[in-house]
Formats: sequence, C-alpha cells, structure tokens
Amino acid sequence: MTEKEYFNKSEQKKLPARCPILDYCTRRAYTLYFLGGYTGGQKKSVIKILQENDTLKEDFEENAIELSGEVPEFLNGKNFKEYANFCPEVNLFDSVAFNQARGTASISGEWEDSRKIQFENKKYRHYSECAEFSKHHYQKVPLKKSPPKRRIGISQKLRFEIFQRDNFTCQYCGKSREDDNIKLELDHIMPVSAGGTDDYHNLITSCKKCNQGKSNKVIKKGSR
Repeated sequence: MTEKEYFNKSEQKKLPARCPILDYCTRRAYTLYFLGGYTGGQKKSVIKILQENDTLKEDFEENAIELSGEVPEFLNGKNFKEYANFCPEVNLFDSVAFNQARGTASISGEWEDSRKIQFENKKYRHYSECAEFSKHHYQKVPLKKSPPKRRIGISQKLRFEIFQRDNFTCQYCGKSREDDNIKLELDHIMPVSAGGTDDYHNLITSCKKCNQGKSNKVIKKGSR
C-alpha cells in the first residue's frame, strides 16, 4: 500500500489523511524504538529513551494509548530480520523505516540474505484497521492513560507450550535447560505495565538471570 493508496483509503472512509492518535499511540512508540536502533533499553524504559531523543512528547506517559490486540515484534539477526504487528505509518512516513519497506504501509515483513528474493512484505494496513484507533474512535474512549492491566496468571499448559516452542532455550542469552542446567522462566516481550498481555505471542522463554536483569524493559531478541 503506497502513500497515494493510503490517503485514498482515508478519504473513502471519510477520516483524516493520517492517524489522529499517532502522538500517544504505544504501538507507534515501540515500532519507532525497534526500527530506530536505540540502545539502553535494559537501563531505561522505551518511552524514556524515545523522549530523550525528542521522538515522543513529554506528556506521552500521562496520555498513552495502550496496546490493543497483537504485540509488535522484531527479530534482528545478522542474516535474518523479521517484524510483525508494527504501526503502518512508520514504514510509510518515518525516516527510521525498515529500508526494504520504506514508503509502504507495511506492518509485517521479513528479510533473509540467503534467499534469491531477500525481502518479503507480508502485510499492509491502514490506520483505521488498527485496534487502538478503533477503540478510541468508534468507542469514543478519551485519550488518557488507562490503569495497568491486572495479571490473571499463566496456565501450566501455556507455560509448557512456550518452552516447547522456544526449544527450552533462553531467547536472550541462548542457554538451554539441557546443556547449561539453568532455570527457565516466562517473560513478557511487551511489559504488562505498557499494556502487554499474557497471551501466546507476548510470552518468551528466558533464564532466571536474564529475566531478572531485564526487569520491565523491552529487549530486542537476538539472532535466530
């Protein structure tokens, strides 16, 4: 979806040309963080890092629109990169766009240097299709920070499914339960304090040491 097609869709829906909640949307904030190459995520929150770089408004935390639906994901390996559930306007309009998707409303794609066609654009989206916009536009939810989501616990069945999916290996340091005799835990990719949920796609296998060191910060996953 190009800029022209994007604006045409806005016009057809009788909506503003660009997303009206961009300045306070958490999905856009994390997309900017993942693609911007920022460092220091283990010591400072993503929001603070972006604010220090004049990327977000000073009152972002007070007015933040929490995530609804899928969690943004970014796998940044040496020879393989994959992103999913991003804000469509970052690749379309921002300078930190994923190079191969620049100028398109791409929210999901992957790049692998060993393939003949290295990049595949998997999914496009108009902002009107984002859950955050729908919630605040159609349900008339005011632009103010919502209280943190209540933790309801993770079942043993789901816990085992995540461990099995990740080959019983810490996704941050690469150590495994079998080879390194470490204690494995589940970690939230997007912290609950930032709107993250206890669903399958927001959980990742971590060793106890990495999980404690990460705290409630977001860390980009390492090489695949």
